[in-house]
Amino acid sequence: MSYFNWDAKRFNLDIKEMDREHQKIVSIMNELFEANAKGEPKAMLMRLLNDLVTVTTTHFSDEERFMASFGYEGLESHKQIHKNLLNELTIHLGRYRAGGDRVPDEIFTFLRFWLSAHITGIDKQYAKVAKSSA
Repeated sequence: MSYFNWDAKRFNLDIKEMDREHQKIVSIMNELFEANAKGEPKAMLMRLLNDLVTVTTTHFSDEERFMASFGYEGLESHKQIHKNLLNELTIHLGRYRAGGDRVPDEIFTFLRFWLSAHITGIDKQYAKVAKSSA
């Protein structure tokens, strides 16, 4: 049972590296969801959450570098959105670390909403500009 199904028509930006990185984030989110549902130990769930933060941070950096490569006007606001998302993810992670053994549903709700809204919203905007400037 997948928690987040990748819908290429909805989520692909047609920018190979960015699509691949988004799919990696989805893969870790699904792995975390499945491990949580199976009752895996908190140490494993924390490892997956930390992997998610690491992969997301790297992706944001790659994405910002890509936007800078074609002079995207919305780069600074996109960077701020990335910073805010990472801060919110860190807050969720801290709450889980201090709490129980299972990852709370609110984290999964946040992750799904964040990723789908981020890709279909602001990421689609820079992808359109990138394609038109190529």
